[in-house]
Amino acid sequence: MQVIGSVALVGSSNFTVPGLTQNIELNIQIRAPGDVSQLQAWFEQHWNEGEEVTPQIIQVIERQIRDYTPFEIYAKALRELFTRHELTANEWEQRESKLFPVLDQYQRDGYKSLLSIAGQHGGALLCDGVGLGKTFVGLMLIDRLVNFERKRVVLLVPKSGRESVWERNIRRYLPDILNGFLSFKIYNHTDLMRGVSADEVSYPAIFEQLRQQADVVIIDEAHHFRNRGLASTEEGVRSRYWQLYHLCGGKQLYLLTATPVNNHLTDFQHLIELFSRTDRPDFFASRLGIHNLAAHFQLLEKQLAAIVRGQGLGELFDSNQVEAEQVLFNDKLFRELVVQRSRAFVKQSQRQQGVSEALFPKKEDPRVAQYSVKKTYGHLLGKVEMAFAKDKPLFALAPYYPIAYFKGDPESIAGFERGRQVGLVRLIRVQFLKRFESSITAFEQSCQNLLLKLLAFVKVNSQTEHELNRFDKW
Repeated sequence: MQVIGSVALVGSSNFTVPGLTQNIELNIQIRAPGDVSQLQAWFEQHWNEGEEVTPQIIQVIERQIRDYTPFEIYAKALRELFTRHELTANEWEQRESKLFPVLDQYQRDGYKSLLSIAGQHGGALLCDGVGLGKTFVGLMLIDRLVNFERKRVVLLVPKSGRESVWERNIRRYLPDILNGFLSFKIYNHTDLMRGVSADEVSYPAIFEQLRQQADVVIIDEAHHFRNRGLASTEEGVRSRYWQLYHLCGGKQLYLLTATPVNNHLTDFQHLIELFSRTDRPDFFASRLGIHNLAAHFQLLEKQLAAIVRGQGLGELFDSNQVEAEQVLFNDKLFRELVVQRSRAFVKQSQRQQGVSEALFPKKEDPRVAQYSVKKTYGHLLGKVEMAFAKDKPLFALAPYYPIAYFKGDPESIAGFERGRQVGLVRLIRVQFLKRFESSITAFEQSCQNLLLKLLAFVKVNSQTEHELNRFDKW
């Protein structure tokens, strides 16, 4: 079969929209009979080698134009939605968190408030009273930060509560985070001051690594760090506060304590400065209008001092104690950084939620306990009177007052030396009386220690054989 007129067309044109309307195509017309015959033979060869694909093409076309049921469209839409969907924090709390379902509503509210405060200011304080479940709020923070946000978290706790409180509850509710590859570490407060242990564990190196790598620091019983101490000594040793301060630079902080203020309002200031930093006194200027943190607390101290001066001692601790507390509780910085709920608030919250109320101990009125010192320690009081008598006291303290046993002329002893020994003995006696006033147990311990010193003194100064035998016999 021959092409009519022995003409052939060779080119790149194709029957697509770009090929027909947009692309630049090249087509050549061939008229030479020999070239046309050769091209026709090539075409026939490849045409004969071809395979029938019409059914497959029809199948593809039908798949593209077929009708879909509403359910298929709905299922496809859901698949596309959740394929690209990332779990939100609320969804994670409801579906995957092991702690969130355990918490009471007021604890959930506190946990979310802490996250919000720390997100704004870099740190937050949970100051609920004793027995309101601060530990579980802290555990919820750890669960969220480690398991959902994938942050590196350091927990610092008192040594006494590490095993009995924290590790026990972590093993119960979050067993996976104590071991394995999750980025969570727990240390004692006292570890901050440790050097290299007997098993060659370098705590300074550990905390330096944590300083470089950690994202969040959670501190239980944070009031242990209310006093700054020395930033450095001659030996280059910093106080525990400054060790923690060095660790917390650039970290998000969560401080758990029932007593943010103990002796002075500056206790609270020192806790805040763990995340606001001492070199940034204007840290809260833009958000709260506090341009100097130290000056702000000095003003609060003056306000509190004015209340104290304006009332008698009895009045201060009676009707106006609440008024003194308002100096801090009404402070905008305290309200901004602190989550604090009372037992009354917790009970009201539980009533509103319709759950069983927490049981708290009830305070009873003071009761007078009948007590007689004479009946309890009468026999001891008589001995104490003899021991501290003015003339020839039984409590002579011979090692500290050897002049009393001088066999020569008393006038030959210098007055300064006599006065020094008499003053020393009086000082020791006064200290023993103070120990006796403190407690019988403290007084007993002091007597035991003094007895051992006296025995050592007698043994060292027993020179003759008679003296040694007498000492051994005693």
